Amino acid sequence: MRKIPTLSDKFSQLGAQARGDAEPKPYGFLATPKKDIPLGEAPIPLVQRRAEYLETKLKHTAQEGKGMPRKCLLSTYRGHTNVVTCCKVRLIGSQEYLFTGSLDSTVRAFHLVTGTCIQIYEGHSAGISQLDIHDIVGNISQSAESRVIHDSLDPVWQDVEHDIFSFKLSATEKIITIRAFSKAAVGYDDVIGTVQLRLREDILKGQENKDPAVIGWHVLKVRDSNEERGKLLLEFRWMHIESRLSIFLQRGKKFPKMKRAGKADAYVTINIKDQPITRLFTASDDSTARMWDINTGKVLKTYVGHGRQVSSIAVATVRGSQKVFTGSLDKSVKMWDALTGDELKTFEHTSAVNCICIQHLFDDMRQDVSEEMIRSPPAIRLRIEYIFDVRERKKIIEVAVEQARNLPVMDTMGLCDPFVTVSLGGVSKTTKVLKRTLQPMWNETFEFDSFTMDMDVLVKVFDWDRVGADRYIGHVAALLEPLQVHRRLHEWFTLDPEVNSRTRLFSGCMDKKARMFDVRVGKELRTFSAHLGAVTDVKMCEVMGKVQLFTASEDGMVKLWDLSSNQAKLENSSRSWPHEAAVAGTVPIIIYDQLRVFTACKDAVAYMWTLPSQGIVIAEGWRQKLAKWIDSIQVSVFILLCIVVDIVSGFTFEYAIKKEDKDCFARDPIASTAITGFVLLVFSVEMILQIMAHGKGFFWPISKMNYFDLCIVIASLAVFLFQVGTDYSQDVTDPDTGEYLPPTIKAKDYPEVCVEEVQGNAGQSAGSNAGQSA
Repeated sequence: MRKIPTLSDKFSQLGAQARGDAEPKPYGFLATPKKDIPLGEAPIPLVQRRAEYLETKLKHTAQEGKGMPRKCLLSTYRGHTNVVTCCKVRLIGSQEYLFTGSLDSTVRAFHLVTGTCIQIYEGHSAGISQLDIHDIVGNISQSAESRVIHDSLDPVWQDVEHDIFSFKLSATEKIITIRAFSKAAVGYDDVIGTVQLRLREDILKGQENKDPAVIGWHVLKVRDSNEERGKLLLEFRWMHIESRLSIFLQRGKKFPKMKRAGKADAYVTINIKDQPITRLFTASDDSTARMWDINTGKVLKTYVGHGRQVSSIAVATVRGSQKVFTGSLDKSVKMWDALTGDELKTFEHTSAVNCICIQHLFDDMRQDVSEEMIRSPPAIRLRIEYIFDVRERKKIIEVAVEQARNLPVMDTMGLCDPFVTVSLGGVSKTTKVLKRTLQPMWNETFEFDSFTMDMDVLVKVFDWDRVGADRYIGHVAALLEPLQVHRRLHEWFTLDPEVNSRTRLFSGCMDKKARMFDVRVGKELRTFSAHLGAVTDVKMCEVMGKVQLFTASEDGMVKLWDLSSNQAKLENSSRSWPHEAAVAGTVPIIIYDQLRVFTACKDAVAYMWTLPSQGIVIAEGWRQKLAKWIDSIQVSVFILLCIVVDIVSGFTFEYAIKKEDKDCFARDPIASTAITGFVLLVFSVEMILQIMAHGKGFFWPISKMNYFDLCIVIASLAVFLFQVGTDYSQDVTDPDTGEYLPPTIKAKDYPEVCVEEVQGNAGQSAGSNAGQSA
């Protein structure tokens, strides 16, 4: 079977070719490049060196004395056969690459520096509307702890009965974290060092379908440091039929002195958890969303359920597992389980959804438990029961806090003083404090009568301190929805040491509104309705210590919203950035402690804005160049001269010419008509160019001056054409030759013709007077 090349293989191959270490080979389905890759374009292994390379290239293209690059184009990525609708840059390992989605129904992966296409993702039947890249991590964790070897810097375990640890695994994408500790008589155990291994890459090395045995020394290091703190001799045995990994802890050597006696009481903890795997997610006009294997280009999961095009996609971690959110033109946003593809929840809207964004709002507290402090996963046993009180005719949620296990050491005495808070429906209740224990038993029961079944019970465990603030250990959030079926939950819940967060879904819609939803209950919390056009993008960014919402719209506005307000409906934004054309997307980001808002507009221009609403054009298209040329001094002076010439010629032909030298039929001279026609032609061309330069932005949002100028030009043209038609439609002929006589006919040159005209006018005047007398 032919091995499918991975991204790592292709990157390595590309780098080898660029350095001249290997002969060029085909990139899987791609043909060999026609020319060698120059050394200056070779992949750079480190992100810092790549940044220096791009910065140097920018400096070479900068204008002297101005500081702005004359040519900002660094690379061109070609391969798509239709419009490119979305893109995203991702760092994997030490390499960066660009993912692009197109209306040709494919996604392509390009090497960021060389521009080489290294993978194509095919499977959708319609164009790609949006893509996202996210690390998928399972929530399965296993752990074990060895026995303590006292008073030794070279501990020896090697007991077949006690020092072999076996783990049943569902996959090979696992991270094995092994830590060595020195047991302390009082207080915290000291960390000697840590070694972290990847099962597939570091141990199996392509032998997943065999039964390899790997034995070797592994260096223990301190976290975030390269300091060596001894070594461990470990033996790994993999049994592929049972999908079981056995770890034989044999011995250690050169451990540091951890006690006053110059020895250490060593023991080892082993933790195995799922390895983050980078996946590609796409939304398509074929009404589906998909998850892809980035290395092979295979479709791993398809999310089917929308009735119309899927316009946006986002992936986020909610309650410890990855969820996929998809927005659609069918007026809904759906939440899916990323791994199983099950539809979990639907957020109904009153209009088509253009864009979505997920944000976690964390509680105002800090995380006090580090990863090194957790030897075994801490857990708490709860009983949650849904009760209907017949006598008082009310519903009750009864929460029993029974006990906890494996709590981390929080005090210098090596113990913990835990207590629990239980919150539901805005009401919080607290257990008593149990002193000096890591296995507390409370057995306390609380009742709550103010709730809805779409809420959850939030249980937090703290360590009580006599001096200072109580320290946070972990939390559990248990949904009430399962109680509608089972009426009772009685089980162990693993404590999450991270700070509790509230997940919010933000959506931008065609009805000119943005909305905020509570992902937990699926309820709409707030609407933002100050735009005059459809909302095209929603983004979140932390500004001055607060998470703020940015919205972009087809009305040419980007708005900043303050989320600290408690109003359900906001109609006034905190700040706005106006544009001349519709805004297709925005990216707010903090650069050197300063807010920068990047916007992409539909007039082919991108802008960078600062907080005081000052804009800098960072990319110009032909529309922007045309608009600048129209507004230039030269064009303005030329149009002003045309206006002056038209006014002077009008006065000249009206008042400077004697009455006997004018046309006796009151027709304008040919010269006057030509001058007026030329000036109106200039105005018409200028108006057409203005419309071309601004596109839809000329008409919307409504500008009174634009419509006034357009009406003046159209009315002037109409009057001019009517006058010309009237002048040249009169039957004025020479009585001798019968030929047509153009303007101007003077009375002294054609007395007979002019006399007839005067007599005709006099007859009409006399008839009119006679009619009035009668």
